[in-house]
Amino acid sequence: MNQASNGRLHPWSHRAFERSPFSLFWSAALLAVGFVLVFLLMEIVLGRFAEFEFESYREDLRVAFVLCLSAAYLPAASIYLTRSARRAADELSPGLVSTGGRTGLEEVGDYDRSGFRKAGVIGLCLQFVTVVLAEVDPSNWAALGEMSPEAYFHRLMLIWIGWFGGRVVYATWIESRRFSEIGREWVRIDLLDLGRVAPLSRFGLRQALVTIGLFSVMAPMFYDSEAAPNLFLILMIIMLLTLSLAAASLLIPVRGVQQAIAREKSRELARINEEIRRALDGSSRTSQPGLADWVAYRGLVESVREWPVDAPTLRRFALYLAIPIGSWFGGALVERMVDSLLD
Repeated sequence: MNQASNGRLHPWSHRAFERSPFSLFWSAALLAVGFVLVFLLMEIVLGRFAEFEFESYREDLRVAFVLCLSAAYLPAASIYLTRSARRAADELSPGLVSTGGRTGLEEVGDYDRSGFRKAGVIGLCLQFVTVVLAEVDPSNWAALGEMSPEAYFHRLMLIWIGWFGGRVVYATWIESRRFSEIGREWVRIDLLDLGRVAPLSRFGLRQALVTIGLFSVMAPMFYDSEAAPNLFLILMIIMLLTLSLAAASLLIPVRGVQQAIAREKSRELARINEEIRRALDGSSRTSQPGLADWVAYRGLVESVREWPVDAPTLRRFALYLAIPIGSWFGGALVERMVDSLLD
């Protein structure tokens, strides 16, 4: 990573995408196509299509395409998260408490160099352990001389995916904690208008979508247990981890502001209760409508939800959770249709 002109530290992948003349979506699509073309070129040069047998080759081909798509998705997801974080920071800025010091918004989009590298290494290690556990014979990873060219390509793609996957998780964790701290310490809370904290829940929802999106991209690779008998167990573990990370991605950014809302709500209720006591103690000098107003206001404050996650956000999150299931069954359906056509 190098120091950018605006004071932020950018990974090389971010700089490459930002310099692309295409949108983020089309840049990722072109990267995926590039990976696929490299794979096909390798197959042509090595003459693999000359000995093509559908039954034995289709699994390697399908896995290669899914890995190419995943490898292109991760760098784009990292950039999307960074852009979303900066957008949320801009939307939050007008609603912050005015101070002469730093509020944390200045650090949004900045990532520690050593932390990013450690996250990549951890991602590589977890990827290696996952694939070894999925193999019928774990020694296949060590027997490099006996692997097919497709297996070499798969493992190179998995190295890329593990590296960028770890960095995406790291960036998600860092930005979530930053926004949680900003919400707890610097957001101005108005109990009657929580609209100014909405950028936090929207950002959390975007993070959850990106997390679930990766699992959706890779889901078609896991449904066929004939490729590796342990894949189903690995899938269940990955699915649980994905759901946990998606929920954390949604809730951690708003955790701080939830604490701030609870603190302000408790303070306001204490003030209202004191006003009601004064009204009751001086009932001969206090008009009844004044007391009724305080009681009504107390009920209004008590009804304010502390978590700034409304029902539409939760419904959208639930819909996101259904995406991997559709991807998984869709991959299985396409596979069965191809089999029926070729039989």
